[in-house]
Amino acid sequence: MVRITIASVLIVISSATNCHWNLYDKLSPPHGTGWRGAVVDDTRFSSVKAWEEHYGFPLHLKRVFKGNNWQSLTPDEITFVKHGGIILYTVPIRPPLKFTDFNNSEGAWRIKQFAHVIGSVAPAKVMVSLRYEPSLWVDPSKPEHYVGSPAEYRAMWKAFAHGFEEANVKNVVWAMDYSTRATHEEYHPVLAALWPNDVQIDWLFFNMFQYGTDKKRSWLDMFDAAYSNFTALSNVHQTYMGQEYKANYLSAPNWGLGAWGADVKSGTEKQRAQFIEDSAKALNTAKYPRMKGQVYFDTYDANTDTGSIIKGGQKAAYHDLNSINLFTMNDCEAHAIVV
Repeated sequence: MVRITIASVLIVISSATNCHWNLYDKLSPPHGTGWRGAVVDDTRFSSVKAWEEHYGFPLHLKRVFKGNNWQSLTPDEITFVKHGGIILYTVPIRPPLKFTDFNNSEGAWRIKQFAHVIGSVAPAKVMVSLRYEPSLWVDPSKPEHYVGSPAEYRAMWKAFAHGFEEANVKNVVWAMDYSTRATHEEYHPVLAALWPNDVQIDWLFFNMFQYGTDKKRSWLDMFDAAYSNFTALSNVHQTYMGQEYKANYLSAPNWGLGAWGADVKSGTEKQRAQFIEDSAKALNTAKYPRMKGQVYFDTYDANTDTGSIIKGGQKAAYHDLNSINLFTMNDCEAHAIVV
């Protein structure tokens, strides 16, 4: 009897040569679809292919973190791009660096390093995000996490856009990435103050982790709150530190989860699985049309016992999430392997 294995089919899909996801304008997926993304934990997976073989699905989008003098893509990341994969290239800026270190001629070399890396993979497009979760880094009362003011953050965005233009790098797609605070309306004034109106943001990401007061919130409660907040507060005047700001979130054609996961300390293994299962159910509807991608933070730090690693108890739920039409419609066509 002839038998076709799903795992084999999907591995062929991931290695197909016609998966040119990174050539789409603004990296917008086809209408009604989205990108399947993840942080690939290099302590558990030696390559993207290893991640794909483990979970049985092709990876559309990989999130990476880079800084000056360690800005290059790895050989495996370059291979991923050559096969059509999308890179979410994140620049984490933290003390002693400041936003202002990028905002003047003395800091131009920093931006040029990143521009060179992004430009080198053209015509493939690359998402670039600057200082993820920026609202956590603009409070001067917390010097260990203070990188600058919202105005300096916005100026840094403008400097990056100008630097990439000067370097004639045209394959960059700018992505904003807010923290779990997006699920709380009271934090939205500072989020509006951080929005870089001088730069065309094509992806609006927000993150979701069950920390602190969010520990027992459901996935749907958190996601729906953030999605609704961004929708209702787009182009609405908000006051932060005595000044008014207006952020046009709807100008970003694509929204998504830039980093999220069922944290290992958020509940039992069953509760963690339910958090993921709820995402599959909610995203498998037409209720959130601006939702175009998600990046699961599949990592674990044994030293601190932190992370949102997919363990055995979550693997079925994670499979359900990766199986929804939103993502599978972007999986490449390939002939099944008969075994």
